[in-house]
Formats: sequence, C-alpha cells, structure tokens
Amino acid sequence: MRFPEPKFHPLGADHFAAVVFLGVLLTFLFVQAWRLGPDHPAVRLQGAALGWLTFLSYPFHVLALWISGDLGRTADQLPMHLCNWAGFLTPFALLFRRPLLVELVYFWGLAGTLQALITPNLFFGFPHPFYFTFFSLHGGVVVAALYLVAGLKLHPRPGAALRAWLWLQGYGAVALAINLLSSSNYGFLRQKPARGSLMDLMGPWPWYLLALELLALGAFALLNLPFALLRRRDPSRTHFLPL
Repeated sequence: MRFPEPKFHPLGADHFAAVVFLGVLLTFLFVQAWRLGPDHPAVRLQGAALGWLTFLSYPFHVLALWISGDLGRTADQLPMHLCNWAGFLTPFALLFRRPLLVELVYFWGLAGTLQALITPNLFFGFPHPFYFTFFSLHGGVVVAALYLVAGLKLHPRPGAALRAWLWLQGYGAVALAINLLSSSNYGFLRQKPARGSLMDLMGPWPWYLLALELLALGAFALLNLPFALLRRRDPSRTHFLPL
C-alpha cells in the first residue's frame, strides 16, 4: 500500500499548523499544572499521555514503513537519532520525574530536538503518516522538556549541563559504532541532513562535528543559566526528591 506523498515545505502551511498545535498543547498543559498542582491525578494523567504518545511515534513510524513496503530498504531505520533517545526517555521523565531523566529530556530536547522542529528533515507533508510521526516525536520531546521544567517546575540540579553533555558523548559513541557497522548516518555523524539545517553553517565534515560539540556545551550552559541564577537566590527552588 502506498500513501499519498504530498511534499513538505519548511515554513509552509503544514509546518506552521504543527507548530501552532504544539503551542496550544503546551499552553493547555501549563494551565492545568499551574491550576491543579503538579501532583494532581489529572496532571499526572496528562503527563503520561504526552509521554507515551511521544514514545509511540517510532513504533507507528515503523508500522507506516511496513504498510508501505519500505521497511528494511534503507540503513537508517533504527531508533538511533538523538531525538529518538530523547523520545524514549520522555514518558519515564514525566511518570517518575527523576532528576537525570528530566535533565536529559530538557537539555537534549531544547538544544537538539528543537532545532529539528525548526528545520525539519522531512520530505512528506500532511496527511502522510511520516508527517504525524515526525511532529509527534520532535514536538512531543520539546513540549515535554518545557513542561517538565516550567510547568512542573522540576529544575536541573547543579552540574546538570555538564552531566547532560557527558551523556551525549555516550550517545555519540553508540551511534558512531552503529554507523560504522551499518553504513548509516545516525546523529548525522557521517554527513549533514539532506534538508537544510544549522549544520550547513559549520563547515565540512569532520569540522562540523567539533562545532556541534562546542555548540551543544554552550547551549546546555545557556539553558542551565536561569536555574543557576534561581538557585543563587533560593537554594530550595526544586521539587526533586534527594537522591
């Protein structure tokens, strides 16, 4: 079975519609959490729903590949992009609210997945299944990252930026090993995305990888700055249980 294949246009109507929907969803989640409190059953339920919808985007993507007869035809079908890892962590961060899970979703989501949401590496637009799986994954991670720290007020701990960057190196090592074994391009470690992205401004391979490392560390530090300032003013500003 072949799905209709409308072309996706970055910054076009279907891109704009997805971003607006995600903005409305995030506003609703914020209002509910602020009005009812972070531990209200309805707030817990909406977090779980957001997390599992994000998690299931990859299985639905594989299902669409299988239905269309494209499963197994390319090397890049494992859930090995950083956005996939963030998506798999999202439901557990929302359900259990453990500090490391929240920090990884926050830093990876806003420093990495947000860029993918702004410049999507997507070829098919609405109503192709890949359109929905792309925005449910990338949009879900970004919405969850903002919701965790601003809606539920689960603030990163001291050292969180460096910790998230070190875990990023672990992801990179796994992705690189799989790339070498399968001739794939997970994490865009072998070449840049086919569609335009911020990487186009960073020079050729392998220099853009070094630029990405430095940019990630700087972005993590910037994302951590508001919470570092809050801790200076009030060291008790956190809902995390001590570990």
